[in-house]
Amino acid sequence: MATEPSKSPSSLPDNSSTSADTPSLRPATQNDSAADEKRDGDARVPGTADTEKAGAGGAGGAAGGKPPPRSPITRRAAVVRQVFVGLVILAVLFGLQILVEGAPFVDSTRLWTFSHLQAILPETTPDRLSVVVLDSTKIPGGTLAHPKDRDELRRVIDDLKLVGATAVGIDVDMAPTVSGWASEKDPAFFSHCLEVSEKMPVFLGVSRGRENGSDHWLNMPEFTSLAAYIGAARSEDGIRFTRAQEHYEDSHGGRVLPSMAYALAQAWYKKHPDRTLPVPGPFLSEITEPLDEDKFGRLINFSKVGQLNREFMEGTGPNVIVGEPGRYRGKIVILGRAQPVKEGAMDAFIAPGWGWQPGVLYHASSAWTFGFEPVYEFNRTGRNVLDLMLGGVFLLAVGLRAHYTYEVADEKKGVWKFVEQYALLIAFLLVVVLAFVFMRFFQIMWLDALWVGIGLLLHYIIPQQVKEFWPKLMGENK
Repeated sequence: MATEPSKSPSSLPDNSSTSADTPSLRPATQNDSAADEKRDGDARVPGTADTEKAGAGGAGGAAGGKPPPRSPITRRAAVVRQVFVGLVILAVLFGLQILVEGAPFVDSTRLWTFSHLQAILPETTPDRLSVVVLDSTKIPGGTLAHPKDRDELRRVIDDLKLVGATAVGIDVDMAPTVSGWASEKDPAFFSHCLEVSEKMPVFLGVSRGRENGSDHWLNMPEFTSLAAYIGAARSEDGIRFTRAQEHYEDSHGGRVLPSMAYALAQAWYKKHPDRTLPVPGPFLSEITEPLDEDKFGRLINFSKVGQLNREFMEGTGPNVIVGEPGRYRGKIVILGRAQPVKEGAMDAFIAPGWGWQPGVLYHASSAWTFGFEPVYEFNRTGRNVLDLMLGGVFLLAVGLRAHYTYEVADEKKGVWKFVEQYALLIAFLLVVVLAFVFMRFFQIMWLDALWVGIGLLLHYIIPQQVKEFWPKLMGENK
């Protein structure tokens, strides 16, 4: 009887070499069904297996000390954080500005800036100035031994009254000497000036007797109203001829002797009741600088020195003044030595932007500052408003940049950085132009424009550094 040959082990099917698509010859088990379901699930959800492997790798990395990467921040969060960084930078700059505001080097910087910006102010007015300098060089005298001829001075004053001058100041020290009257004709001359002052105020210069008390400024109490201080305003930094003071403050703190410039400006407005003294607006204040520890004087507007030099009058002889009444009618007239001076000469000073000038131009420029064209700056409120406006523009630019560079390719981010650099340059130029317009047309010295410019440069440097370490600090991968 024939029997079926037995199968050797080598002839049996090799399950280990069977592909996944080849049906298994062995019976299916429960475990096989679960595996099939898992494979089917993996096929339906692409990347699941890879994700699980990555998760396993991440878990292993976490166990090894590496934190898993954090998901990217949203566009809104990116904008908010960049604006917050901008606010921090603005707060630091604002705090530094307040911290150094009263430092001595800041006052020196302001004066340096003011001195170099004088040339930007308009140096010529359409009409002749309301302040006229009348040269006294041709009037005999001028020393203690030979004082200015009082008879000539009297005639000049009478001629000015005749042509309708508003007020007259004599830039000659008429205070008594240690031996009494500077001139034996002083009592009669002073009395005549008092009579003329009822119609045309006259002020006589006082310097050497400024500490003697009001009764002795011109040797007798009845002449006190004629006295006006013709010295320069003192200052704690030694820069004497850049400030104007309303009154001379003696060693006892008394403010009783008006300065020549202030007395003349006040007299002009009393004679012109339809006009009012210049008053700064709500966001402005007059520029002041220290005279002493707790005293301040106004910075002088020297922009009209050139026009004063061109318009000063040389002739004081008979019929010269009355021959040109239009030059003096309704004007402040200051009589003093107006000829060009040499460097270091007596009764001379350095006018910022103009070099050495005769001392009478110090009084003329001060009178112009007090009465007609003071120089302003932004007060604290005005500076805060400007800071808020510029800060708002800065934060807007930061926010827009963060918004539009979100999820942008690296090459496009480079373009935005290029745009940001030029935007900063344009902002800096706008600050310069704005400062020029303020000074040229409104006599507003924006002396803090320098700090604004520094702030723009800091914005160019600091934010990029912050942006580099900020994501790392927050543990972000974007």
